Amino acid sequence: MKRFFAEQTEENFVLFSKEESNHIVRVIRMREGDELIAADGKFDLHCRITEADPLCVRAEILSRTENRANPKAD
Repeated sequence: MKRFFAEQTEENFVLFSKEESNHIVRVIRMREGDELIAADGKFDLHCRITEADPLCVRAEILSRTENRANPKAD
């Protein structure tokens, strides 16, 4: 599954930056309903795209898993 960096996370949704959104929609060609992993620095978020706009992709968070690969911030 493709992994992208999240710009902003809300309670049940994640938003991606303009650059990341453009990459998701125009380069990778993902659409509404496609699933991806969003990394926010602390968690890996399994998400489903709900809005696939090249300027801002929004995805619903389906599950969270602690990201053990990155060092913890103190």
